[in-house]
Amino acid sequence: MMLQLFALWFSSMAVVTSATTTLSLSADEYPPQLLSYSIDCGFGKISLQFNSLIIANTMNVKGIAFQPVPHLSNNSTVSLSSSISLTSSFNNLASQGNTSTLVIYLNSDDYARLLIASSGFFLSSASIYLSLANNTVFSTFGIAVQDIPQTDALLVSSYVKDTFPPFLLSFELNMNTGNIFLTFSEPIHASSFHLNGLMIQGMSYLGDKKQGYAIVEFNGPYVKLIDTDKSYFVKTNNQGKTICYHLGEDNLTPIQSIANLARSIDTSYISASSAFVQDLSGTQSPSLLMLLLILLLLLFFSYYLYYES
Repeated sequence: MMLQLFALWFSSMAVVTSATTTLSLSADEYPPQLLSYSIDCGFGKISLQFNSLIIANTMNVKGIAFQPVPHLSNNSTVSLSSSISLTSSFNNLASQGNTSTLVIYLNSDDYARLLIASSGFFLSSASIYLSLANNTVFSTFGIAVQDIPQTDALLVSSYVKDTFPPFLLSFELNMNTGNIFLTFSEPIHASSFHLNGLMIQGMSYLGDKKQGYAIVEFNGPYVKLIDTDKSYFVKTNNQGKTICYHLGEDNLTPIQSIANLARSIDTSYISASSAFVQDLSGTQSPSLLMLLLILLLLLFFSYYLYYES
């Protein structure tokens, strides 16, 4: 009897390993939707917020376009050509895996094209609208995102203005034509450019002579550039990031008269002691000290992006 009671107790404690199967299953058939997006213009960062998980690796950024009005069609007063599609992303999207918030960093060419758009719409949150093409990105169930047509584009929900100044990436000097080409990190206002504050020097570092804390003279070959009636703007290219400026005789003559100055690449350097140009947001180019701080910030930002990807 005790043995039977023990067997009955043991059987009541046994773990049930079988499960009941469902009678029917309805897979998720609803396409993911883009709810909102934000733009940080200074970093060229676009954050897309979806209502469900999407696979970042399936994102085709060419399906994303920006336009200056919510309703764009053949009948609208704004040309269809005002819509600007992206071409690629700067960052590695695949590293974001499955996510409901996808972050895209614009490549430099797309960033420049948006900034120099004829209407300047990308400089104001009130005039940035996004359209989304079919099959731009897919959900974790393999369903394509719901498109957003140009005729009913989505207004940006959050916008941070560009407050980073442009900085000089490189320059070319043609002593035969007297033209100097300066390439910046972003499109610039050509009308804001001036030569005052720039200096052509024959070596990367010049010693100086001071009176108190003020520098009164540099040791080494150099010429401080000045604006005169003989110096003038020539053109911009490279999507507004490169400006060509004619130096004029008042700058060329002293440069040509100094040995070991602008005679080769090794004797051609440029420095800036003050702001000399503005970007399209009206932010001025930095002084040398500010430029150093910005370079350190960009190095940190590049380091972050590298390890994020």
